[in-house]
Amino acid sequence: MCLGWAASAQLILLDNDFSSCTPGNYNGQTGQSLGTATTLGNATGIRNNQQVQSSGGVGNSASYVHSQDAALRSRSTHDIASASEPIAQFSVYFQFNPVQATYVGGFLGLGWALSSATDNSSPYSGGSNDRLMVGLRRAIVGGTSLGYVCAADRFANFSSGRDIPASYLSAQGVELVVGQWYQLSFELQFNYNSGNPPNSTWTLSSLALRDWGSDGQTGGTVLISQVADYTWNPDTGNNLDSSHLAYAYVAANGDRGAQRLDNVYVAVIPEPSGAALLGFAGMICLVFRRGRRGTIL
Repeated sequence: MCLGWAASAQLILLDNDFSSCTPGNYNGQTGQSLGTATTLGNATGIRNNQQVQSSGGVGNSASYVHSQDAALRSRSTHDIASASEPIAQFSVYFQFNPVQATYVGGFLGLGWALSSATDNSSPYSGGSNDRLMVGLRRAIVGGTSLGYVCAADRFANFSSGRDIPASYLSAQGVELVVGQWYQLSFELQFNYNSGNPPNSTWTLSSLALRDWGSDGQTGGTVLISQVADYTWNPDTGNNLDSSHLAYAYVAANGDRGAQRLDNVYVAVIPEPSGAALLGFAGMICLVFRRGRRGTIL
């Protein structure tokens, strides 16, 4: 599998295109396993009917669905303060198809969550300071849905005040089209300050939002790219400053934008090297896994 990263050095936490998951309902309240392989992860959240469907995904392949909150996590925790593996790489495909025509706010998030913010915890209203997600929020301007890059602990806290500053991105808000597939990918590093944990920061790099068309396989046009690394000390997710064993976490909110996910990928890599610093930005590599995986960049 060609990722544009130093793949041999990666510790893969999540790698799921849902073709290896038995179709049916999965219980997020209990963190039900999504399959045998560790990297398939577990359902999570407050819904006991997270669903794997055999169709509806990229190229009409298998997909992960919930009309309100689709969420999954890694099977085991990772020490996000590890000096030897400080960078995590995240990627997910989502179909923009909001249930509610006028709802605004967070609808896609990838990041880290303590155990208290995973099973039986809502990605929209739960999590308090026990989770940090980077993702997208929906705003409606003149009847058009716009996606803004944002970061917070829960979707209810995704707001303009927590947007990634415009100076770090090629565009801050872009039009999202109902029925289209998009891919969000980025690298995220936790900069742990052992002497003063509340002063720990996060660094976001290599973010890209791509449009893959109505089939999830056409185009790959970059709508938003990151032009400079962004380091900040967020006002949410603060418990991660002192509790470092966290699950890789991916969630979507159907009311505001994303009911259906596919091609979830999260990996951690060793301290920066030349290959790692290239990240997503400079390399495009088509990956066909079981005949259908799209591009992971």
